[in-house]
Amino acid sequence: MKKILAICCILVLMMVFVITNVNVSLCYGAESEQVKLQIITENFAPFNFRSKEGKITGQSTEIVQEILSRLNLKIDIHLMPWNDGYELALSEPDVVLYSTFRTAEREKLFQWVGPIGSDEFLFYALEGSDLIIRSLEDAKTVTAIGVVQDDARHQLLKQNNVTNLKLYANDAECYKALVGGDVELVAGTSITMAQMARQAGVDPSDLKPVYSFKKSPLYIAFNKNTSTDIVKQWQDALDEMKRDGTFDEINERWGGAPAQGYPRD
Repeated sequence: MKKILAICCILVLMMVFVITNVNVSLCYGAESEQVKLQIITENFAPFNFRSKEGKITGQSTEIVQEILSRLNLKIDIHLMPWNDGYELALSEPDVVLYSTFRTAEREKLFQWVGPIGSDEFLFYALEGSDLIIRSLEDAKTVTAIGVVQDDARHQLLKQNNVTNLKLYANDAECYKALVGGDVELVAGTSITMAQMARQAGVDPSDLKPVYSFKKSPLYIAFNKNTSTDIVKQWQDALDEMKRDGTFDEINERWGGAPAQGYPRD
């Protein structure tokens, strides 16, 4: 009888051990799936940029950091030239890229979380310029247009057969080229122009918008092979931020617009 009881106790302990380890493995597996995300951004102030103190900050960065906090995740954010980050997000699983313009051309290339903002594409010229641009066809006649390589503006201009382009790593380099006479126009954006021009050592008052060619929403882009469960968790966290007012608080600090269509809790 004692032998039977001893065997039963051993079996029960073994079952508890197995169940416990299965649960631990499942939890660890789910956590590992989240933790292995690689988050990338670019220098695109005020949405995302590196401060003078070396900290990656900005309106979109604060939104991403709040999502990470709500999901109990600690993941470093890496800042790199846009075209490098874009290629990684296209080619490597579990890469997250922000702030990314969501366009028809990119729709099937990524999974999307957002919107986290929006911006307007504009051609900028020097204040004293006599250029008159009323269409993309007019833009094709200038000597050169500065644009960030692989940015949505670059892709849009290529699709419209605008070939007189000079490619740069970021917007600040484009504005330097404009002042230096290497290009006659810069394909910039309305919200980022002032800060990116200042980063280039250019007074924003020395620039003027000459033509608007698109408005586009900004999103967080996930590589297509990222788990859809992870993407949904991020979207749910963002939606909750919009409902409880946190999203608006962040945007107001950076001069952004409030979320639309989200009644407060």
